[in-house]
Amino acid sequence: MTAPSPHREAVLSMALDGKTTSEIATALCLNERRVTGIKVRLQKSGKLPEFKPSAKAQNQLRRIKARHGNRLGSISKMVLSLDPEVLEWLFAITHEDALLTDTIRSILIDAHHEENNT
Repeated sequence: MTAPSPHREAVLSMALDGKTTSEIATALCLNERRVTGIKVRLQKSGKLPEFKPSAKAQNQLRRIKARHGNRLGSISKMVLSLDPEVLEWLFAITHEDALLTDTIRSILIDAHHEENNT
């Protein structure tokens, strides 16, 4: 078993304050994969709650989907449809304690921030 990260308490505090993985990584000069791994371990230990969308977030999702006419689909089907080279890369950048969805979420947030210069 690995020793606890020296950044664990800082990640916990920032995550509880609502900071994103990207924001935490930037503030602590860590890569997002490392922050995701710390957050996953904190969730497994019960110190950080698992993500559960609020009723407000669920309503926002319904309105956005209705406005754009998109369907969610299945994350499993999306992953299985990736080229093997892309899938290898995705697994390689995903922390051993994290889920692929954690990594995909981080990638999407980064892309959004880059596109919107935030």
